[in-house]
Amino acid sequence: MAKVMSEYDVESKFIDRLESIGYGYVDIKDYSGVVANLRTQLAAFNAAKLIDAKGAAEFSDTEFNRVMIHLDNHTVYESAKLLRDKYILTLDNGKTVYLDFFSFDTDRNIYQVTHQVTMDPAHKDDVVYKNRYDVTILIMLHVGAANIEKSTGILLPCMTASEEGITSGKYLFDETCVVYSKIRPELSKATIPGFTGLCSADAYPLKPRADILPRIILMQILSDKFVKFATSTSARTKMPKINQEELGEYVFAIPCFEEQCLIAGFLSDFDEAIAAAKKELELWKELKKGLLQQMFV
Repeated sequence: MAKVMSEYDVESKFIDRLESIGYGYVDIKDYSGVVANLRTQLAAFNAAKLIDAKGAAEFSDTEFNRVMIHLDNHTVYESAKLLRDKYILTLDNGKTVYLDFFSFDTDRNIYQVTHQVTMDPAHKDDVVYKNRYDVTILIMLHVGAANIEKSTGILLPCMTASEEGITSGKYLFDETCVVYSKIRPELSKATIPGFTGLCSADAYPLKPRADILPRIILMQILSDKFVKFATSTSARTKMPKINQEELGEYVFAIPCFEEQCLIAGFLSDFDEAIAAAKKELELWKELKKGLLQQMFV
């Protein structure tokens, strides 16, 4: 009979897995520890700016208090917006720095995990009941169906799982995975996030073999052939979705690795051209908006 793992063992294995892909373990016991860690990591994340402005990569008590006033007491949605914007911090010496809380360049972000964090009213006034969080992931983006553009493979802006208030089951994926939304397969929603994160139970993280590029898997999933297969399979259920067994029945040809690289490079060139065109379109929209404001002052 297979040995049943304890909850603690499951948590420990999950933490070990996160550490193996680059997460740093940090020992945090309560809210004061969370705040102290934020202070340390935010200073490290903005070290170059702080050193240039004040000669040290650290915050004084009054400087960090200004940051906390800016961040504290907001809804998860308001906080998500604040964390994606820069904050203009006035330093004690009168200079200002533009603080970053988060970067869409995933290599810049600081990823951490902690275990058994306790929160109760003694730690924070707006905490009603005492809670203990078994495994807490700090800065991990959540990718769901709503974050994937239909039929294009483009990843839309994401929030962390905690910011979205996601409490249902989630799957861990890494930078090599393709995330595929199993709900309503006719929408053809799949993407390569390119970072480590979480996807909801409504999506599958698909990890290719070492000899298959993720871009090739994505290309197959977005193809008309696959969409027709997934749509016809899911039509047998009340809620249109494809399960893992059905997904595993799909068969397709894989070119040699050299040809895969050529195809992936060709598609990447297209993606870059599309991104440049979208950026130019946004600039024209802003220009038009500015002209209209000047015309009707």
